[in-house]
Amino acid sequence: MPGQGGGDFGTVLRRQRRAAGLTQEDLAARAGLSVRGITDLERGARRTPRRATVDLLVRALGGSLTDEAALLAAARRPAAPRNWHAVAATDLTMRAPHGQTRHNLPGQPTPLLGRAAAILGVVALARRADVRLVTLTGPGGVGKTRLGIEVAAALVDDFADGVWFVRLWWTRSWCTSAWRAGSRASGCCT
Repeated sequence: MPGQGGGDFGTVLRRQRRAAGLTQEDLAARAGLSVRGITDLERGARRTPRRATVDLLVRALGGSLTDEAALLAAARRPAAPRNWHAVAATDLTMRAPHGQTRHNLPGQPTPLLGRAAAILGVVALARRADVRLVTLTGPGGVGKTRLGIEVAAALVDDFADGVWFVRLWWTRSWCTSAWRAGSRASGCCT
C-alpha cells in the first residue's frame, strides 16, 4: 500500500499512517499536532488541511517521495465554485482546434469589481513585443492572484497554446521533493 496515492486526504493519511505502523496518538506526537486534529483529518471532518499541517505530517510520516507526493496532492484545495456570470474566457470547457484544452484557469465565485484599469494595463503590457514576463507584486491579500487570473483569461486567444495556471503555494514542498528525487537519482546525495 505505501506509495499509492488515490483518495481524499483522510484516506491517504490513514493509509500512510498505518503503513508506517503508527497510531493516531503516535502520529500526533511526532507531528506536534493534537490527536483530535489527526482524527478529524482521517474521518474527513477537515478535508483541506493547511499547508503547514501537511508539511508537519509529511515529516512525521517519513515515507517515500511517492508517499509525500500523494499526501501533498490529496491536500490540494478544490477550485472555488464556478460563477456562471463570470467572463466567458474563464470557462474551463473552452477548447482549441482539435479538442486541445486552451487553459486551466479556475472559475471565480464572484466578478472582479473596480480593477478594470489594472486588468487593461497588465494585458497591454503583456501584449507588447518587447515584454516576455510580467510579475505582479504586492503584500499578501491585495488580489495579485485574482488579477493574474483575469488577465490570463483576457489573453487566452493571444497564445497558440493558451494560458496555464500554476498554483505556487505548493512550490516549496514540491521543489524540495523534486530536488531530493533528482539528487538521489543522480547519486549526488543520499
